[in-house]
Amino acid sequence: MREDHLSPAAVECAEALCAAMEALSRHPQPESQRPEASRLKAEFEQLKSENAGHPELKPYDVRLHRGEKELNALLMQRYEARDLERWEHYTLKCDICRELETLFAGDDSTIRKALPRLKVLHAHWYRLHAVPKEKLAELKARYEAIDQAWRRRLNLYFEQLEAARRDAEVRKTALIEAAEAMQDSTDWNVTAEQFKALQQEWKSLPGAPQERERELFQRFRSACDRFFNARNDWFKERRSVAAEAVGAREACCNELEALDPARNPEGLRRTLEDLRRRWRECGNAGRHTEVLQQRFHAGLDRIYDALRAHTREQLTMRDEWAQRVEQLLLLAESEVGDVSEALQQLSREIGTMRHFERVPGPDGIRAEQREDALAVRYRAAAGRSRMRQNVSALNQAKLGESSTGDAKRCRRLLSELERFAPPEGEQQWSALDLQAAIEANFGGSAETMTLARLDALAAEFLDAGPGAEEIDRFNAALQRAYKKLG
Repeated sequence: MREDHLSPAAVECAEALCAAMEALSRHPQPESQRPEASRLKAEFEQLKSENAGHPELKPYDVRLHRGEKELNALLMQRYEARDLERWEHYTLKCDICRELETLFAGDDSTIRKALPRLKVLHAHWYRLHAVPKEKLAELKARYEAIDQAWRRRLNLYFEQLEAARRDAEVRKTALIEAAEAMQDSTDWNVTAEQFKALQQEWKSLPGAPQERERELFQRFRSACDRFFNARNDWFKERRSVAAEAVGAREACCNELEALDPARNPEGLRRTLEDLRRRWRECGNAGRHTEVLQQRFHAGLDRIYDALRAHTREQLTMRDEWAQRVEQLLLLAESEVGDVSEALQQLSREIGTMRHFERVPGPDGIRAEQREDALAVRYRAAAGRSRMRQNVSALNQAKLGESSTGDAKRCRRLLSELERFAPPEGEQQWSALDLQAAIEANFGGSAETMTLARLDALAAEFLDAGPGAEEIDRFNAALQRAYKKLG
């Protein structure tokens, strides 16, 4: 006979089963709890059979089924989410296959850039989970096909790359030997171009095997650095020398531009020669040479143009002076009337000749020769004028002769003059003449006689009061002396 109430043990058991079922519906991994749910449900059915379906078990039965229903609903949600995830993974894996096929369609030049992306795609494929079962075989076949194609292509690519690297090692070794052979060259411009060509060829080559690339690069760079460092040092020193040359050439230009052509033309020519010598001794001024050369030549042209103008002016002045002297000489050489005034003007004009500069060049040489000839003619005209004056004075003295003269003094002066200009033929010496010649040291030498001395002898002779015979001898000797002096 069924009892009216459930035993406490049965109530406790039903409560425990319902609480356990409710806990399963809240479990984070409901898939793993399905066996436990089936066990709880079986135990509850056994509890019902033992108590012959007691009415007090009805609430527990409803509660247990509600917990089971919640668990099944949670499982359904999980299954739906898993299906969605699998379809999403299917779509992503299709995208991976499509990108792999697109990359595979490129030529070999794109392989090197594609390698990082291939690694990313491969890793992404294996990070994705399962796909729907109905798509698994299709997707697997598609991926394996493109994966195998890529593997074959990459194997061939890396074999070719390894061969290219071995060839690059040989060619880079040859470039290194060529660079090391030129690293001590001092033909800077030509060798620099050759080094640049080697560097361009080096850049065009692929890398050598990894274990050799760094060593080869260090050798090649060392040879290049050695040459270009030496070249830079040489050009640095050259720029320093050029800077000094620029300073020296600018100093010459400044000094040249400061010269005044109107002051001391003769000294200016010597200064110009010194400047030109210093300019030639200046070193190479590098890129400033042409500008400084133009500046220096412009300064020289300015000075030489001024000197040529000065020369033309000097020649013009000389020509005018020569014309004046020529007219005065013609008047003095005519020996008509008193030419003393003409001679005085000639003396003044001849005195101004020293103010003319020695003008270089053919015109200057001809002008100087002409001036020398004019001076000779002046001296001859002046000598003839003096001779005429002295002869006239002697003739006047002869007309007014007196016997109160100093005979001894007259004989001494006559002896000195005849010693310089002896009479033609044999000379008869009296004892008095011989004694006077000895006292006068035989009249000295011809080299000491001048026009001024002749004038002094004539004046002193007249002052001594000579006789007529002595005047005749002195007059003849005086004319011979003037003729001898020209």
